[in-house]
Amino acid sequence: MQINSETLKKLRNKNGLSQQTLADASGVSKKTIARIESGKEKGEPRGDTVKLLAKALRVKPEVLAEEPESEAVREQELQKYGMRPVKLILDGETILAYGLVADRYGVETAQLLKAAPMLFTLLAEQSLAARRCRLKAMEESKNDFSEHLRWIPDYETVLSTERISLDSRDLFGRFILSEPHMNDVGGVVDYFYEEARNPFNDFLIEQAKNLGPDNDAIDPEEFSNYGNFDDLPSFNLFESYRKNLTGGSRRADYALTPGHVLISQIPKELRGEDEDVTSRRVEWLEAQVTDEDWAEYEAERIRIAQLLNEVSSKGGKEDV
Repeated sequence: MQINSETLKKLRNKNGLSQQTLADASGVSKKTIARIESGKEKGEPRGDTVKLLAKALRVKPEVLAEEPESEAVREQELQKYGMRPVKLILDGETILAYGLVADRYGVETAQLLKAAPMLFTLLAEQSLAARRCRLKAMEESKNDFSEHLRWIPDYETVLSTERISLDSRDLFGRFILSEPHMNDVGGVVDYFYEEARNPFNDFLIEQAKNLGPDNDAIDPEEFSNYGNFDDLPSFNLFESYRKNLTGGSRRADYALTPGHVLISQIPKELRGEDEDVTSRRVEWLEAQVTDEDWAEYEAERIRIAQLLNEVSSKGGKEDV
């Protein structure tokens, strides 16, 4: 494997090593290191040389072949400071949600990512604590089952199932769904997946509703929680603010949704609620979407709407 002379020199300097100290740490002679860094080493270094240098520099051997400004080299440098780049593939609505939250609360997206584990843990533990309280109330009153337990046929099974679920921090109630339950005559309960409840999602919905109908951050009435055991509920965040940003223009909203442009990229002179500023902002947003992309999106939207109408019409006739 070839070694990029500039990459070797850069990584050596980043580690605060001289050629001699790198030679001492790796077992590769200083003369060989000097020849590689000067570009005078003819042919590819021996495999052992590459591995020894990589081990001493705490990088993967293939990184030594990269250009000094490559992503792989930058990642190795970040790791020395306890940091790693995050690579995620997110849908447009999620990316827009990050932008809306960052914009409305004046925080950086990196801060939101750093806070996510702590915030999720806080909500998860609050949800489990609420279920423990309800379990205690059920034990005392022998009724008042939580929604995610109502399909279980008898009181004792409800209690034992929920205890096991809580002891294992079964946040989404997957254990409850996976267990077969017997009815009064000894048969397995017929279970319809669409009737299931996700207790954690129910908790999040309840918290959203506690904000009251006049809050402008979350609309808790826009989603359902049946059969949703792999994803969290999708809240419409800052819906009125989003409409103000786009002036109600579907094309401007489309510019934000699939990530044609981020909220943070909207020029400062186009921010504000003044009618003229809003008009110019909408015009700018619409211009970020090519006519070809917009035409394709509109055609797909119409096609899906027609399919839904056809399904609805067939379903109506069959019901009759």
